Amino acid sequence: MIEDAIVGAYASLRFPSDLADTLRTRMAEAIKEEEECTRLLNEQLGTELARLERQEENLIDLAAGGGLDIEKIKRRIATVQRQKDAIRERLGDGRRRLEIGVELIEDALTLLSDPEGLYRRMSHEQRRLLNQAVFDKLYVYPQERIDKVALRPPFDELMYTREAARPLEASDLIVVDPGKQRRSQATLTGILLDRGSNKPVMVGAEVSGIRT
Repeated sequence: MIEDAIVGAYASLRFPSDLADTLRTRMAEAIKEEEECTRLLNEQLGTELARLERQEENLIDLAAGGGLDIEKIKRRIATVQRQKDAIRERLGDGRRRLEIGVELIEDALTLLSDPEGLYRRMSHEQRRLLNQAVFDKLYVYPQERIDKVALRPPFDELMYTREAARPLEASDLIVVDPGKQRRSQATLTGILLDRGSNKPVMVGAEVSGIRT
């Protein structure tokens, strides 16, 4: 009976196809915007890297000419090298992180296009893994009824987005968010309502352990 209730819970998580298409459009726009942002940032970082390399060369020349205390020069060179390493780590990093976030959300949207059908086709072990990936908690009430869940990212954000885009229906699950603030207004919901950048959610997304 509980297993049947879980099947019903998955049926309630279906994500509307038109809303999914809107989100995909927003994500494509974000990638295009990030390309330009990354280009500009890389230009700035490249300029700063060149400046640090000149500074490092000047310090080496000073050391060779005996113009400053050797130990002081070594410390300054070490500082410059750390700054250069930090810049190299940032070069081109933003777009790749965004792309990873887009891939994660796309996988979640694919899964939520027919979560009930997917769950029914799975073996017992596959169901266990899917439950671990999607749900943080399932609240089981008398008569083996489930109408409240805590979801893991990015499924929680997608459900908050769905709620913001259309009125709740009687059959919908109540998605709870224990111990943390709802982030949807500034992330996925913000994307769909054109009230903010989508970068925070996609850059910060963590893999939930499932890939369709």
